[in-house]
Amino acid sequence: MVTCKECGYLAIRNVETRALCEAEEEFRNTAELPTNFNGVVIFETTPICYRRRRARNTYGKTKTEICTKLNDEIDCDSFIDWNHGHSPREHLEMDILERQRVWQESRLADDREQAERRLTKDREYRELEAAASLARHEASLARQDRSLATAQEALENAQKQLKIRWLNVGISVVSLVASAIATSIATLVAMRWL
Repeated sequence: MVTCKECGYLAIRNVETRALCEAEEEFRNTAELPTNFNGVVIFETTPICYRRRRARNTYGKTKTEICTKLNDEIDCDSFIDWNHGHSPREHLEMDILERQRVWQESRLADDREQAERRLTKDREYRELEAAASLARHEASLARQDRSLATAQEALENAQKQLKIRWLNVGISVVSLVASAIATSIATLVAMRWL
């Protein structure tokens, strides 16, 4: 609950300019209107709510009624603390600026949160991609290892076949040499016997 006496939107109208002006502290306490330098009251006697949350005729006509209504506690969603020296319009501008600041901070917080979520998702994606790339590389190495093992096995088989061939060639050579020796011996023997 708040009172109109403490609100920055409490205004009094200048009779000459029709401008809504700040209700000064003396008016808020005693309902005494300020005067100009000649001592002439240049304001209307009834205060006005700048945000029009309270009808003008509800304040009353006498100073006592006005003071009572200014001190009544009411439920008002437009209340703003009175800052001495500022007009109701300046209070409204301050309120708008404050709401914009709060909105901007909220917006920045949301933007930061979204950016953090994006970074987290990007990081997770990069980690998954790195893991998938590593798995593909390891699979490729495994295929290369299998290919290498198959190639080594083929080389060993080729070496075995080569040894067998060399062995066959060696046997053939030995048998040729043996037959040549046998022929030579036979020839020598036959020559001696002749």
